[in-house]
Amino acid sequence: MEDPISIPLDVILQTVREKCKGVSAYLSCTECSKTSANFIFPAIICQRVGLLLCNVSRNGCRYVQSMKLRVGAFELSPEEDARHKRLLVCSAEKQFDCVLGELRSSTADYEQKMGGTTTESGKSNLKWVFDTVRNMKARVQIVFGLLQAPNWGRQVGVEEYFCRPT
Repeated sequence: MEDPISIPLDVILQTVREKCKGVSAYLSCTECSKTSANFIFPAIICQRVGLLLCNVSRNGCRYVQSMKLRVGAFELSPEEDARHKRLLVCSAEKQFDCVLGELRSSTADYEQKMGGTTTESGKSNLKWVFDTVRNMKARVQIVFGLLQAPNWGRQVGVEEYFCRPT
């Protein structure tokens, strides 16, 4: 995987959409045989998607300034541009959060269906997936918090930083 900071925002948003759609389709496939190991790859994909979204939330200014949103010849103001990009990232984050819920639910359904017949390796796989989903869900909340910051996507000058209204 290339350095996430070098990937443009449009590519990240498209990647999130594709990977979330693929993981969701895989988890809902009734013809796919499921074992505990089959939940590891979707969890790894979710980790990679989460990393991309974390980088966007932490480096909002870089992603906002890297390209401008346009409708034909109409270009958004810098404030509108940042606000619309925040909405796009929040939408991708919500989609990702739903997929994490599907992964957890599918894994729990499998665990319940198997009961005590799962091997030690299988139990370890399931535990890892549950832990991964729990950690990623916590990151989702952190990302939402970062995206809600009033200065997300903008460079904050020294004067603005020190002269905030109280």
